Amino acid sequence: MLAKKMILVVEDNEINRMMLCELLSSEYKVLEAENGRQALEVLEGRKDEISLILLDITMPVMDGYTFLSIAKADASLSSIPVIVTTQSDSEADEVAALSHGASDFVAKPYKPQIILHRVASIIRLRETAAMINQFQYDRLTGLYSKEFFYQRVRETLRLNPEQRYYIICSDIENFKLVNDVFGIAAGDQLLCGIADLYRQLAGEPGIYGRLSADQFACLLEYEGGYSEKLFIHANEKINGLPNAKNVAVKWGIYLIEDRSVPVEQMCDRALLAARSIKGQYGKYAAAYDDKLRGELLRQQAIIDSMEQALAEGQFLIYLQPKYRILDEKLAGAEALVRWKHPEWGFQSPGEFIPLFEKNGFITKLDQFVWDKTCSYLREWDDKGYPPVPVSVNVSRADIYHADIADIMMRIVRKHGLMHPDSIWK
Repeated sequence: MLAKKMILVVEDNEINRMMLCELLSSEYKVLEAENGRQALEVLEGRKDEISLILLDITMPVMDGYTFLSIAKADASLSSIPVIVTTQSDSEADEVAALSHGASDFVAKPYKPQIILHRVASIIRLRETAAMINQFQYDRLTGLYSKEFFYQRVRETLRLNPEQRYYIICSDIENFKLVNDVFGIAAGDQLLCGIADLYRQLAGEPGIYGRLSADQFACLLEYEGGYSEKLFIHANEKINGLPNAKNVAVKWGIYLIEDRSVPVEQMCDRALLAARSIKGQYGKYAAAYDDKLRGELLRQQAIIDSMEQALAEGQFLIYLQPKYRILDEKLAGAEALVRWKHPEWGFQSPGEFIPLFEKNGFITKLDQFVWDKTCSYLREWDDKGYPPVPVSVNVSRADIYHADIADIMMRIVRKHGLMHPDSIWK
């Protein structure tokens, strides 16, 4: 007997989630997640087993569009088909879901037979070779789909072993803002304009494709280098499109030296180069090189060390005093976290804090800071020192935590800092 295929249901409404699980459980093994972040955690360990994802759009902590953006940018997750579920059945919502990388779209309330047929159909398509031919082209832009682009690049490299090539990938800064301000239709128009630019850049017959919502790639023959003017001109043309004022596109270049590197990884490296100049005004293109590789390895080393650092007490709390200019008296303090690594020494918060905010570890670190700060206040109170207000940092990631108020109050109560007359007791 064949093992049941696995489906991940991502839905914050418990009743809807139960309905889907009950509906699917007779034919599939079903995993559950309450939001996008929890879904990514499930995928971390089970991505190779999951055949399809049913994804709600409106959820707390991490919504469906954010989840799609993350999943479709990850080569190890992007091939898993996603069916988006939402209360609305408008064309704009359907286009939005598809433009973010969804495979299909179904509206609530759920119709059991439609759900079962859609799920079975998409899983079957994914498992057959016919799927490659059917989805050779991106539905919106007409460029090659991601998988077919990868396939064409592999074929080209195999058939032309003596020719040197490089891959160019692009990423639009704050593309979601374009959709929010001008609407989905305007965002799609911008994407189609960029697709036309890629056709001109790569020429005919060129190899170019859409990797995800706002990420594109092309393979070009290497002729000794590239010109910054090329990308300046490309940005000017993009900003000449309707509803594309002040759009910043960053371009990453990866020169193919080692053909044993998977094409997916080549594109990832080009995109990493593009992301390395995000936020830098007047900088349009960057190449993936040893320096960038070293920076990425350094970032990975920091991420790999963070849990151990917290467990071993490598994070230290320093209190920066605040003084009133009027009477030159101590008015309070701010709790600042510093990392003293046993081998690397003191690490710059400007380096590790942004990384922790991206991967979510900042929430755990902030709670450590809050707890440590409260312990200092408790110690001062026990010694009879006059009370001094101490401020702590609260990351944006903390605000998304549904229980942030309870967590803070639990820490305060743990250290006995509640005032007898407090309205929060």
